[in-house]
Amino acid sequence: MLCLVNDPGNNPDEDTSQRAARQRREAFDFIGDHLSSVPRVELQRVARTLDLFAQRDMVRGDVGEERERWAAWLGIVSFWVLAPVAVFGAVKTRRRDRAVLLIPVMIVVVTTIVIYGGHRIRSSAEPSIVVFAAVAIGYWLGGQRAHSRAAVQGSDSPESWPTATGSAAASSPP
Repeated sequence: MLCLVNDPGNNPDEDTSQRAARQRREAFDFIGDHLSSVPRVELQRVARTLDLFAQRDMVRGDVGEERERWAAWLGIVSFWVLAPVAVFGAVKTRRRDRAVLLIPVMIVVVTTIVIYGGHRIRSSAEPSIVVFAAVAIGYWLGGQRAHSRAAVQGSDSPESWPTATGSAAASSPP
C-alpha cells in the first residue's frame, strides 16, 4: 500500500502502463530478495489472525477505527477462551456438519496466508467457531445431566422407564 502513496520512482510524466510494469518488477525483485523470510512471515500472519502475535498493534489499529481499547482487548480474550472450546466442539461434530462449518475457517486460513493476517480477517469464521463452541458446551452439559440422572435414579429404576407418552413414569409401578 505504501507504494501507492509514496512511490520513490514516481514520475508524473510516466505512462500508467509503464508505472504498473515498473512497480510489478520492483515487487518481484523485493519478493526474490526476501524469499527466506516467507515461512516466518506466514507464521506471523496466522498468529496475528489468532491474536497470538502483535496484539498491541492490533488493538492500536482497532482504537484508530473508533473502537474502545477495552472492547478490543475483550474481543481478543474472548476469542482465546472460545477457540479451544470450539476445537473440542469441532471434534464432537458429525463429519458432514463439520465439513460445512469448516468452509469459512479454511477461507480465513487461505486469505491469511495469501493476503495478510489480522483478527478482522477471522470474522467470517467466527460464526462457525461459535457453533463449534456451542456443540462442545452442549456435549458437556448434556453428558453431565444424563450422568446426574443416572446416578440419582439408577439406570434400571422404574422411574427411568419410558411410558406410552415417551416420558419417564411419574409414579412407581404397582
